Amino acid sequence: MSFCHPYLFFNCPHATCGLSASACYKCPLMRELWLALGVIDAGRPTCMKALKQGYSLTLVLGGTKEQLVPYSPTHDTIICKSRRGFIYLARDAGKIPIVPCYGFGEQIAYETSDFMLPFRKWLQHNLGMGVPIPKSFRPNHLKDFVVVVGKPITWEDDDTVNTMHAKYVSAIHDIFYNNREKFPEYAKRELVI
Repeated sequence: MSFCHPYLFFNCPHATCGLSASACYKCPLMRELWLALGVIDAGRPTCMKALKQGYSLTLVLGGTKEQLVPYSPTHDTIICKSRRGFIYLARDAGKIPIVPCYGFGEQIAYETSDFMLPFRKWLQHNLGMGVPIPKSFRPNHLKDFVVVVGKPITWEDDDTVNTMHAKYVSAIHDIFYNNREKFPEYAKRELVI
């Protein structure tokens, strides 16, 4: 399962499925590894089928675009303002509540390089696969790596996709700024959405 953030859980009553980019299922060995780990294709038809079977889905909204964001010592960058597909999916599956989560420590622990970044962005745009290049082969040592889970965002009668998306972005912002003081590495870090 990918360890990017922000994590997003659809609040369903049963088992949880992680999701991975469709490109991961085109390579036979990679496909078998993901399936053995219980990770399924992040395509809409597969997600809808899993939701209808009662699974909770774990989404990483930034996906391959976020994998290519180079490390910054001053802020965490997440890509979610342009992502609304998860809201449509929750709505179409029966207005499923959305549970926002944020992983503290991930962007510090897994620094990515900007080496060959234009080429890697081209690969991501044209082939749908991100190729993150780490600055080192082992993560930086951190005291804490914590995923903070927010309150479920439920659908009101008058909610639209845009209002639910705004609630989600606000919830991620609140989770980050209400909890960053608990982690020394994050005390002065900012969140770029």
